[in-house]
Amino acid sequence: MATTSRAERKRRRMDALQQMKNGRSRGDLIDYLVSNYDLSRRSAMSDLSWADKELIKAWETADNKEVMGWMLNRVQRLGFLAEQNGQYASAVGAYRLLWEMTLKDRPQKKNPYHGNYKG
Repeated sequence: MATTSRAERKRRRMDALQQMKNGRSRGDLIDYLVSNYDLSRRSAMSDLSWADKELIKAWETADNKEVMGWMLNRVQRLGFLAEQNGQYASAVGAYRLLWEMTLKDRPQKKNPYHGNYKG
């Protein structure tokens, strides 16, 4: 088994982190690391574990509005792609999640001039 330098390991882990930020799934990332860097699956999973911890650190320091904007963007993209591929149940689920995250708990305006208003 070949020895790996710290710089090479860091480069590999940073690549895994970047790929994770770009939206690759965990299984795809493991396959990507195994094929591109000639790793064992165990080493690839270790690198992904490191990348997960780095993402968590980044989320803890991020502003809530920034995180919410990122999440809304990803869910909207997911709904759009699902609709394009004819997966309408997934699209409806994504759009419902968007509704729940943004509009569900908004306070309703009460109209005092409605016909049944008794105040």
